[in-house]
Amino acid sequence: MTDVLECGHEASPHESFTTGYGTDAAGKRHCYDCCARIDRQTMLDAQPGDRFMAYCREGRLVNWPGHELGKVSFGARHPWSRDRYYVRAWGPDGRAWHGTGAEGMWASLRKCRD
Repeated sequence: MTDVLECGHEASPHESFTTGYGTDAAGKRHCYDCCARIDRQTMLDAQPGDRFMAYCREGRLVNWPGHELGKVSFGARHPWSRDRYYVRAWGPDGRAWHGTGAEGMWASLRKCRD
């Protein structure tokens, strides 16, 4: 019998070291495609100043499984870190986000005002 997640789908294809699903704050399990849909909607619903965490990969802003959420570009090196840079990102709706991040690592972002 196949385990159906709370999103209504089976776990996503995955490696032996992953589960094939993500868990939300309420403990509900979602396949990777549904996790990406939730992450995109979170970015769309965010207000200026709201925080969001994602990863930087080859000019793209992605969630943990690697689904694209937007674009990212790097600016000057952050003064308190050897590895982190100031970044500007654009979400699924084209709205700007700013924060710090590094290629292949996580980015801490805040939604910009219009």
